[in-house]
Amino acid sequence: MKLRDIKEGTNGKILSGSTLDLEREVGDITTDSRLVKKGDVFIAIKGERVDGHDYIQDAVSRGAQALVLSRTPSIQIPESVLALEVDDTVLALGKLAAYWRNKMPAKTIGITGSVGKTSTKEVTASILSRKFVTLRSQKSYNNEIGLPLTLLGLTPEVEVAVLEMGGAYRMGEIEYLCSIAKPFIGVVIVVGYAHIGRMGSLERIAENKSELVRSLPSEGFAILNRDDHRVKAMADVTKAHVVWYGLDEESYIRATDVVSEGLNGIRFVLHIGDRSYQVKAPLLGRHSVHTILASVAVAHVMGMEDQEIVHAIKELPPGLRLIVNKGINGSTILDDTYNANPTSMLAALNLLNDIEGHRIAVLGDMAELGHFTEEGHLKVGARAAEVCDKLYTVGELAQIIARGALQAGMNPGDVVTLKDYQEAIDVLKRDLHEGDVVLVKASRIVSLDKLVAALTVQNEVVQ
Repeated sequence: MKLRDIKEGTNGKILSGSTLDLEREVGDITTDSRLVKKGDVFIAIKGERVDGHDYIQDAVSRGAQALVLSRTPSIQIPESVLALEVDDTVLALGKLAAYWRNKMPAKTIGITGSVGKTSTKEVTASILSRKFVTLRSQKSYNNEIGLPLTLLGLTPEVEVAVLEMGGAYRMGEIEYLCSIAKPFIGVVIVVGYAHIGRMGSLERIAENKSELVRSLPSEGFAILNRDDHRVKAMADVTKAHVVWYGLDEESYIRATDVVSEGLNGIRFVLHIGDRSYQVKAPLLGRHSVHTILASVAVAHVMGMEDQEIVHAIKELPPGLRLIVNKGINGSTILDDTYNANPTSMLAALNLLNDIEGHRIAVLGDMAELGHFTEEGHLKVGARAAEVCDKLYTVGELAQIIARGALQAGMNPGDVVTLKDYQEAIDVLKRDLHEGDVVLVKASRIVSLDKLVAALTVQNEVVQ
């Protein structure tokens, strides 16, 4: 990418650097001044707590050769730096990404759903990378800032870009992301209770997620989970070809005889049309089969041979979101602290149920559930009562989980309520013993990652 591309892509007004050679190559594009290196482009974005415009001097001193701003800076910018002023730097970032994406030959794949987006993105990219030069969203770069930054990493050599698309904040968000990325394939995983506090209802969430398949071209492909009736209904609102996946016998990409082998992964029979294959994968929990099936559907549509796909599944990296660590006192820690909602909580408890040992769950608050807060926490508590030998809850909302477990018949002596992660550290350091298998899960606001760090034998990952 050249300075000319930055100028044309953002359509910015030149504040400095008008005499620069616009054919000069640029480095990375970033919104974080701390990451700027010599030759990079810094886009100053005003967030809820931090305004990137306050760090323009820092970006320049680190070697930025171009800046994109939405107001005239208070400092004098040297003429050796191209500074462009736009009305809105977030929109300018999106325009630049769309401009760059249109210049690149890669096919783009969008993935959305209430849970499992990142895992599905990672598995899909891992399988496709066996045949294609593949770019994937880094971390959970799935919003109006992260997705454009991913697309700006496209090069002429990249054949496929696998992109996570969020849409948890407002209607129209995924439609906007699609206008930038122009996906050829769209995957919808599931419609669940994550962010229902913002969106209001499952129907609204489904409408939001359907923006992906509505945006696909007629020659494109909608990969839909036939086991979720709200996702299934999205076949009626897309003009793209529909490919079904799931456990439903009408699915073209299907699994039967699914068996969880605890920490050793899962095995199942994979059906691609009328062809069947015995498959073993290192992903944890029976729910992971849907992640694999969605990824297989994408690979199939992209033209990969069955045997290529089956081999790629066997070679998948373990762990993904859930990480198995060696814990203190001979315990095993299942770190699933990235985030939580009722669907993912129940899936994690189902995995715990498949593992031999003294089963302990440390469960914290689930945020942004709105009117479903009470019912969602109670459902998790009821399942915990069926699975766990001991339950610890952390946080005010998680007390509802404890109540649900007690209502489901769990022994009161096996249910412990804790105020915060610090109290949990103190109690669990005392309580854990050899043979304990400990699931730790909550929304990020509970900071149970700090609990995991305190309970883990450093640098000892089981998988």
